[in-house]
Amino acid sequence: MPISSVCPSCQAKLKVPDQMENKKGKCPKCQNIILFKLFEEAISPPFIQEAPLSGPPVPVIIPKVYPKVVPQPVVFDDDFLQNNDLGFTQNVISQRVFVNQKKSSSNSLGIASLVVAVLSFFICWLPGVGVLVSGLALLLGMVGIVVSFLRKGEGIGYPIAGAGLAAISLTLSFLWTTAVLTPAINKVIAASEKVKAENANNGLGNDAKQNENNQMPAKELAKKENDLVDAVSKVAVVGDIKIKIISAEIDFVTGNTFGEFKSKEKLLKIIVKVTNANPNRKVEFEGWGKHDFSFDDSPSLKDNFKNSYKLINFGIGARVDGQVGVESLYPDKPLTDLLVFEAPLGNMEYLVLELPNKNIGGKGSLKFKIPTAMLGK
Repeated sequence: MPISSVCPSCQAKLKVPDQMENKKGKCPKCQNIILFKLFEEAISPPFIQEAPLSGPPVPVIIPKVYPKVVPQPVVFDDDFLQNNDLGFTQNVISQRVFVNQKKSSSNSLGIASLVVAVLSFFICWLPGVGVLVSGLALLLGMVGIVVSFLRKGEGIGYPIAGAGLAAISLTLSFLWTTAVLTPAINKVIAASEKVKAENANNGLGNDAKQNENNQMPAKELAKKENDLVDAVSKVAVVGDIKIKIISAEIDFVTGNTFGEFKSKEKLLKIIVKVTNANPNRKVEFEGWGKHDFSFDDSPSLKDNFKNSYKLINFGIGARVDGQVGVESLYPDKPLTDLLVFEAPLGNMEYLVLELPNKNIGGKGSLKFKIPTAMLGK
């Protein structure tokens, strides 16, 4: 005997054999797999309205009300799928999904510059090494800035910070290296000059020149001595420039570098006055006293015993009171410069100061004879 059932998906009424009750099957209308259950119609008793007193009762037929069927989800287990032909196949579509993500730019150069710059601060006090490390950090920072500009400014903060720190560290390293190496270089120069002087005194270095002077006729020897400008009474003239030795004394030297300083011992201080006599020309004057790491064309000082005395400087950044760097020499506005040498021997008779003319735009050199009396001896 067939039973009535309702499809929960399409609400279609179905007539199925009674042996299919509580079993799964396919809906012939929507083709969905459903569970066949007996559908019982709700039968309400007829409602009879009481007739008015004036006439017979009139029956009222109430329409049948079916219970509301809530569709239930159909769950397929693995056994059912294997043992039943559902009439359809399950299609699995595989699709690759790409997510657009912004690729972060590489800041390796900037970060490397910053790290090396920070490291250079700890080793900037090592002469030479600090300069190399700071220079490397500055190079990395500059390259990183260029790369960041090519990437429209992305990550530019790291190389800017690295380059800034590297520049400060490089400055400190250079000043410290100069301050440390300058005395060492001066000692090497002094040692070399001392060896030359000893060789000259022993007849090992300048025998030919000494013999030349000894064999020189009296007139030529007198002429050579006359080439020396008397520092007490004469003024040397090179073109339009006049040079005069103002004073020479042995005293302490003062100045300023990272603070005021005073030399540990007394040194020879020579003050030179330079005047521009041409009213139509301005001359660039480079002071003789400030010569950092100059081995050639620098002022020299010797005594009558042929002893050489070293020109003293106090390193890059040091400002000695009385010394000038590069100055404009205007007409009738003289400048004075200070030269500092080692203190000479006490028994010498005179000193010969040689000044290169290139400092005043000329060629050759001037030689001044400074007698002992000028030093207050």
